[in-house]
Amino acid sequence: MFSGNCYCQDCQRESGSGHVTFAAVPTSALEVTGTVAEYIKPVKDGRTVRQVFCPKCASTLFGCMSAQPDLALIRAGTLDSPGLVTPQANLFAGNAMSWDVPVSGLARFPGMATTA
Repeated sequence: MFSGNCYCQDCQRESGSGHVTFAAVPTSALEVTGTVAEYIKPVKDGRTVRQVFCPKCASTLFGCMSAQPDLALIRAGTLDSPGLVTPQANLFAGNAMSWDVPVSGLARFPGMATTA
């Protein structure tokens, strides 16, 4: 559906870097094989994010926001071919670290994108 780089504080902490690159797909198109675990994380506005991860290595595979339950944000780095994901936007660009500058030429949002 769309892809992007997220510079929010949660993504920075989760990745241990300046951002997470993701590909958004409908949950109905997502097929998960193997065993996964999940964690429901509260976010600032009272909503939640369901983080789905590998119980063996603890890598987050994807997340689903309670505000958009039909959308899965797959972590590009977990894909077999992560180079096929071309980010279209920088989300929460206002939180970017000086050492991880948002990619120029992409749509830039200071917070969550309203359209990407």
